[in-house]
Amino acid sequence: MWSTRSFALRLTGGNVGSVQYTSDSADGPGDRRHLSGADLSFELTERGLEFTYTAQPEGAAGAMAGRVTLPWEVISVRSPLFVRHSTSLREALTGT
Repeated sequence: MWSTRSFALRLTGGNVGSVQYTSDSADGPGDRRHLSGADLSFELTERGLEFTYTAQPEGAAGAMAGRVTLPWEVISVRSPLFVRHSTSLREALTGT
């Protein structure tokens, strides 16, 4: 992430990972399914590091999709190397 603000990965070719389903009323882990493919993207924005995903579980009717944002405050605490760069990155991203 030092040389670019975004990058993406496409995982294909069969068993690229797995997902485990649970429900709010379950006492333990639910069903597990292998993933037949997934698209992952990462982008540094003024909000922080945004991770967007789409994954296709084998035998499922539809894909799973979502977005997770790690705020700058969390990134700076978890990765001390970002502390040096976070101010200049945020300024570049917000245009201030």
